[in-house]
Amino acid sequence: MLEKLIKESENDEDLAAFLSAYIDVLYDDIDEENDEDVKPVSKSKKKTTNKKEKEAETDVASEEKTKTKVTKKKATKKEEKEAETDVASEEKPKAKVTRKKATKKEEKEVETDVSEEKEKSSETSKKKMQIHEIAKEGIEKHVNELCIEVCQDLWNKNIYTKSIKVDDENIEIVLDKLNGENNLIFEKRMKKDTEKYYKDLENEYTVNINRQNKSDKSIKTELKNAVKYFVMQDVEIGFVDKQKFLMNICDCEKVEGMKENAKKLNLEIVFDENKMEKTFEEYLKEKDFEHLYLEKEDRIYLDKFYLDGHINYLKSKEK
Repeated sequence: MLEKLIKESENDEDLAAFLSAYIDVLYDDIDEENDEDVKPVSKSKKKTTNKKEKEAETDVASEEKTKTKVTKKKATKKEEKEAETDVASEEKPKAKVTRKKATKKEEKEVETDVSEEKEKSSETSKKKMQIHEIAKEGIEKHVNELCIEVCQDLWNKNIYTKSIKVDDENIEIVLDKLNGENNLIFEKRMKKDTEKYYKDLENEYTVNINRQNKSDKSIKTELKNAVKYFVMQDVEIGFVDKQKFLMNICDCEKVEGMKENAKKLNLEIVFDENKMEKTFEEYLKEKDFEHLYLEKEDRIYLDKFYLDGHINYLKSKEK
């Protein structure tokens, strides 16, 4: 082709033009070939790159999904733990409530037990054991150990005790009925020592000692010394006369003072002979009081304990 161009050229200018055109064509061909060679490679590379990028993106996406799954799993586990915590926290209040209920139930049971004990104690206080009942069962079962000796000293003189109170500071003994002589003795002692001898709010004779910083032995001695001034007296309680016996033990009584249109009721329980279905002697025998009846004194003793006290008093008078 170059030879043809040279032969057909008439002068140098034409030759130069042909050569220039040929060179341009040649370069164009080279460029086209280069373009053809380069373009597929770039496409391939682009495809590869795109593929790799896609694969990378896929990998990244899959990793992100995996992470998301892991995160979700972690979140799920966390949520489960939180849920479990919430459930546990909900269960704990329930448990607390259950415990509280149980505690209330226990408290109610305890309160019931306490109330029952109170009822028993109130029933006991209502019945209030008599001196002869305590003596029969044993004084040590019902009286504080510190007060046993002083109580025995008093009882031997037929001076009975109504109550005994022992606390960390004091010992207080309330005496039952005193005869005229012992009443005077108490009044004299009360003037000399108002802390040890006094009358309480119910005007009852009370002997009191302070027990703080004292040994048991010294307390017992002080109590015995406090009552040594009293003398033997006849029993002031524990017996009734014939009429009272028939009224109280045999129910031979009636109520008087109930009148219609009366402004005031002066009720009084009196002996009703008409209710007697047996003789006095028959009632004595039926109620087993024959051996406790002293006809000369018109006394029926409620227990041998009081009768023995009376007999001991009579013997003391003979000395």
